[in-house]
Amino acid sequence: MKIQNKRLKSFLCIVIAVLSFITVIFLLFKFRSIFNIIIISFICAYFVKPLYRKMTSFKKINKRIAAIIIILIISVFFILTIYFTINTLYKEWSNIGSVLDDADKMLDMIKMKLGINNEFIDTAINNLQEQINYSVSRIVRVDFEKYIEIGENILGIAIIPLLMYYFLIDGNNIFARILNLFRPEYRQLINKISFNIDCILEKYIFSQFMLSMIVSILTFLVLFIIGVPLPMLLGALNGLFNLVPYFGPVIGAIPAIVVALIKSKSAALWTAICIFIIQQIEGNILSPLITAYSVKIHPITVIILLLIGEKIGGIAGMILAVPLGVVVKQILDDINYYLY
Repeated sequence: MKIQNKRLKSFLCIVIAVLSFITVIFLLFKFRSIFNIIIISFICAYFVKPLYRKMTSFKKINKRIAAIIIILIISVFFILTIYFTINTLYKEWSNIGSVLDDADKMLDMIKMKLGINNEFIDTAINNLQEQINYSVSRIVRVDFEKYIEIGENILGIAIIPLLMYYFLIDGNNIFARILNLFRPEYRQLINKISFNIDCILEKYIFSQFMLSMIVSILTFLVLFIIGVPLPMLLGALNGLFNLVPYFGPVIGAIPAIVVALIKSKSAALWTAICIFIIQQIEGNILSPLITAYSVKIHPITVIILLLIGEKIGGIAGMILAVPLGVVVKQILDDINYYLY
């Protein structure tokens, strides 16, 4: 009789767990936009958490005042970035026509130099010509579409600073309430694991953000000095792709080199050399310096995580794959340490 009761309890636990999982997935899809705002607010709060802790370490600065100051600075920076980016994109949009014309001329010149009347080669060059025209125009168009989307979701974006404020000042209280949902014997273990995850994840996100900003600024300066069109846009792309380990720096360099090649061969060569130097500085000097205490993951594991992330969420999935992998690794390490 006891065995039957145990089996029944186990079966009910499995059914409840499966139903709970399905319910959570359904809610995530049903209210995806709300969860996106919460996740973005949480990540943004993580970005500024080290600064918040530093400010609140001074006795004269109140926690609420520190949070308000940080959020005001971020909001002003965000508004100014949007303004200057849209202004720059508007100016550079007028250059798109000349960039595409230069690309067409370059490909026509290649066709003439080959001097071969071959249908396959003609088709290949024409396809390349169309692809360049499509890619260059799409880069700017996608950016404009993103800013239009931001304008349409202005109410949701306005909530982000408010949620950030509460994540900063009440983060510990929120976590304590979540912790109370678990059985008392597990709370200490969960508290230790979450503390380690918090330290590592905060450090990882902040360091990657800093490296991405540095790469974006250096790339912009290099492209601006060389005279490559769309320097701000290409610099931002290179910095964004730099968040993806191994493949990111290579993928991020390609658009800048292609656009530089349209200008001239020497511009493309100098762009490739300068971006290579930036990557070497970032990889060999800045990255070890900024992320000196980050958790190391085996390269094969990173590649597998990137492939899985790309399949699930594209570029965003690749960016989030590694930090999520770091979290899972830390959980497994802590469970192994504290329980065994």
